[in-house]
Amino acid sequence: MNHSNVVPAVGAEKRNHLSPVGPAEDVGWKRTLHRLLDEGEAAEYLHCSVAFLRRCRLLQKTPRFVRVGRLVRYRLQDLHEFIEGGAAKVAA
Repeated sequence: MNHSNVVPAVGAEKRNHLSPVGPAEDVGWKRTLHRLLDEGEAAEYLHCSVAFLRRCRLLQKTPRFVRVGRLVRYRLQDLHEFIEGGAAKVAA
């Protein structure tokens, strides 16, 4: 079967669901910043392991997290603050 004539479904293009700012038709950057990420998504966003995030929680270090029942979730905004807080300061 020849699949060269198959047209992808509308909206089937791959989008980066962790991107804080997306195309205009997306839900908007403010709503995206308040999106809750699970451990795997947060680790992927920070380019670290899930074990690192668990160790941070155990040692009561940042990034901040929220509990939804027994689930651990991270706000995208808190991950941004964690990154900014760890950014090196350059002396002038």
